[in-house]
Formats: sequence, structure tokens, C-alpha cells
Amino acid sequence: MRVSHWYLFLLILFYIQVRCIANFRDHLVTKTPYRFIENDNVDVGPYPGCEIQKSWMMIRHGSRYPNEEVLDFMQNTLPDLRDDILKFHNESKGHFNEYQLSIFKKWSPLNISMSEEKYLSNEGRIEMERLASRMQLRFGKIMPKHYSNRTYIFKHTPTERALESAKHFAIGLFGESVAKNVTFIKTAKNDPVLRFYKGCKYWEKFVKKNYKTYEQFQLYNGGDEMANALKNISEILGFNEPLLYGIAKLLYKTCAFEQSFWGEDYVSPWCFFLTDESIQALEYSEDLKYYWVDGYGFPITQKLACTVLKDIAQFFLSKNSYSSTFQYSHSGTILKILSYFGLYNTDGVLKSNNRDPNRSWRTSYIDSFASNIGFILYRCGDVDKVLVLHQERPVRLPECEEELCPLVTILKARKESLIKCDIKKMCSLLHEEL
Repeated sequence: MRVSHWYLFLLILFYIQVRCIANFRDHLVTKTPYRFIENDNVDVGPYPGCEIQKSWMMIRHGSRYPNEEVLDFMQNTLPDLRDDILKFHNESKGHFNEYQLSIFKKWSPLNISMSEEKYLSNEGRIEMERLASRMQLRFGKIMPKHYSNRTYIFKHTPTERALESAKHFAIGLFGESVAKNVTFIKTAKNDPVLRFYKGCKYWEKFVKKNYKTYEQFQLYNGGDEMANALKNISEILGFNEPLLYGIAKLLYKTCAFEQSFWGEDYVSPWCFFLTDESIQALEYSEDLKYYWVDGYGFPITQKLACTVLKDIAQFFLSKNSYSSTFQYSHSGTILKILSYFGLYNTDGVLKSNNRDPNRSWRTSYIDSFASNIGFILYRCGDVDKVLVLHQERPVRLPECEEELCPLVTILKARKESLIKCDIKKMCSLLHEEL
């Protein structure tokens, strides 16, 4: 083969990879690696006449290993499925090309022990270190490279992935040797700020365990769009019968987890079956579930996050020496906070029959691994103003006219929720819906 032909062949293979990436990377819901959405632009402002004072951040842990169910599926079911796919191809079934089949032939399951389920992965460590480095470039005055336990506060939930995320964020700020001296505060499982919904009997009964919460999710999964998606996936794999939704979802998760596990240049063969049609159906199914469980489905869900605003206000208004506080939590916390502040609520009520590909509530963007919400306090003359960041990008709260918003405006807009912010009372099974 002439050199020019080799070059053309390599270009074609590269094009196939890029097409694969384009098909799935924007639709991996809450398992999206943060590198797909991180903000490399470290420029903020300027805000003339304003001086930065403090920062408060809530950060979801970085990319992690799969849970036990997904690990078991990947290690004990996928090798047989891979062999079936190669066999189907020899029988002229399925729709994989030779390049994709070569990747399947080389594939082997992740070598992860069940005891390491949900542990922070190497990708998660990198995400945290890079995020910290960028935040320091933006706000070095209140995030100095010199560590002091009188300047910084680090809090985390009692999970390995949250603690390790905090440690690697600290490495990104101070370097590895200094980070060993950082004080990390482990909170209770039901901490009123980091996991305010844990142990809330009212929320668990009337939201998490309420069949109505999953009604739209189940209707969509039993509807025509999902049926067509499952049929499409089955045809690509080479199956004679439509795939069960549960199997398709596990394949979908495998695609996401392998992308984060193997890093930026790897394309998992378990992403090859995800056409635009099928992946958007799988994505919307998950978005429906998270919308109703952790978002705008029920008023109590977002109202519980009033404790977060109370914590922010107390930190900003206190006269202590702390300049930055970082708290490491989980997906459910991030989504509830976004809902409490009225963000990504421009779609109307999400239902099984109104999928909008351009909707704002897309967990692939708003709740990836390492998702983060930051509140940066500025003093502008004699007025305290707040810059709100989500995924490192300025966002304007509904009540704010500009991205740098008076703190009093934010507090006034949620005055009633702050007055009624009694977690014990809200979580009582005896109280009426707030």
C-alpha cells in the first residue's frame, strides 16, 4: 500500500473514532467524565470597584469506579456478550465495522476488585487536581498556594471517594508534600449541609420511595421512543430480539465508566452501539428520573437545600479569618442545590411525552462527575455582591439582573425558605407539604 493510501486509511480510522466520540460524549448523564465539560478559560471579570473576599464551593466527587452491580456485569457478562458479537459478525449479523470489531477483540474487562466499588478512579484524581489549579488561577488572592488551617476549610462526606477528592483537590492547590498537612473534616452521613436529604423521613417516603416519582420515567421506558432505541441497539449488536432496557442501561454505564477509567484517548467498544437516536433516549430516561427524584418534581426536594444558603450566608457574614471553604459531596446534593437556586428550570415539567433535545435540564452537563457550584463574595464599595459559578462558568440566578449580584438580593428572594429552614420540622412525617 502506498504512503498516501496509508495516510487515507489512518484518517478514516480517526474519523470513525471522532464520530464515535461525538455520538456519546455529550450524553453520558451523571457518569460523564468532567474533562468533557471543564472550563479551561480562567479569566473572570474584571469587576471594577470590587475586591474579592471569600469563596464557598460544593463539589461532587470525581470520576469513580462502578458499583457492585455494574462491576459484576462488566466482568462476568460482557466477555460472553463480546464473544457473541464476534460470532454474530461471522454469521453476517450486526452492524460493526472491521475497526470496531478489532477493538472488541482486544477488549478485556476492568480489573477492579469488588471491595473497590465506588472508589475514586485515577481520572477522578486528575479531575480534582486540574479543577483546583484552575480555581487558584482565577482566585489566587483567596486561594493562596500557602496552606493554613485558619484560611481554608475542607469538609467531606464519610465516603472514600469524597475524602480522596478533597485530598487531590488540595494537591492541586498546594502540591503533594504540603497537601499531607491539610486538615480534612469528616462530616456525619446526614450532615445538614453536605447531605441534607439523608435520613429525611418525609422526603424518603413521599419522594424517594413514592411510585409517582418514577411514573414518567417508567412511562418513557415503556414508550415508542425507548422501544425503537432498544430495537436499534439490538440490530447493531446482532441480536434477533429487542434488548431489555436493564441490559441496555448497563451497557450504557459501561461505556461511560470505561471512558473515565482509560482516559482521554480511549474509545470503549461498548460505546459503538450508541447511535444518536438510542443514546438520546437513554439519556432522557435518566434525566427524567433525576428531575423527579432530585430536581423540580416535588417542592420539598429543593426546599431542603435551604441549609446550604444558610451556611453560605453565615460564612460570608462572619468576621473570621477563613477565605475559602470546600465541601465534597454527591450527585443528589448538587442537583438539589441547583433546583433550590432556580437554575436549569426553563423547560416546563419534564414528562414522558415532551422530550426536548435542547432542554436545559441535562445531567450530562449539569451533574457530571466533579460537578461544582461556587459562590464568590466581592465587596463593591459598601455592598456585598456574589458571583455564582456552576461548572466553573458564571451563571445568573433568576432574581439577579447581572452575574455579580448583591448578596441581599439573593437572601431576600429566599427569605421565606430561610425563615422556615428547619430540617427537623420539614422532615417530620406529620408536617404538611411546604
